[in-house]
Amino acid sequence: MKNTIPFLAVVCLALLAGCVADNRIPSAERERKIVGLAELAGTYRNVGWCPALECDAAPLTDVLFPRKRFAQVPDKICVTLPGRKTVRCEALADGAVVAVREFVEGRDFRIEDGRIPISVGPAAGAASDSASVGVGFKSKVLFLSSTGDVVLSTHSGGVGVFLMFLPYAGTGYDDSVYKRIEKKG
Repeated sequence: MKNTIPFLAVVCLALLAGCVADNRIPSAERERKIVGLAELAGTYRNVGWCPALECDAAPLTDVLFPRKRFAQVPDKICVTLPGRKTVRCEALADGAVVAVREFVEGRDFRIEDGRIPISVGPAAGAASDSASVGVGFKSKVLFLSSTGDVVLSTHSGGVGVFLMFLPYAGTGYDDSVYKRIEKKG
């Protein structure tokens, strides 16, 4: 009986377990609303920075060119506006263009409340070597920081069960900042 009470206490705590991580940039630097596409024109570093975690972020090319594999990770992204509703993104490695993609507002993206949502969606599953199963979600948005840098903000979370009887839940926020090198593309 003595061992039952601590065990039940651990089980109760596990049933209520949850976790929240917030790795966003400080609210003072956070964002300004994108009013027009001209604000996006410029050259940005391809490898971002996670200020809260003080580490490198995934390259911006992972978002802009998701199916493309590069022999060398491009160092810059040049954004220009060839048309009124068209954004052209060029990945540059050592000054040479290694990939180009055009996005049309209304077809490939939209600006909602000064931000550009990127569709990621729900996920479900279990790994064969894992003792847990669950469902999760991930959403991403692009916006400009107050200094004009591009910020990719990711919100992810999930719920599941571990060992088929211990539920868990968690959510997290991560911002990656891609420094603007030049104002015009």
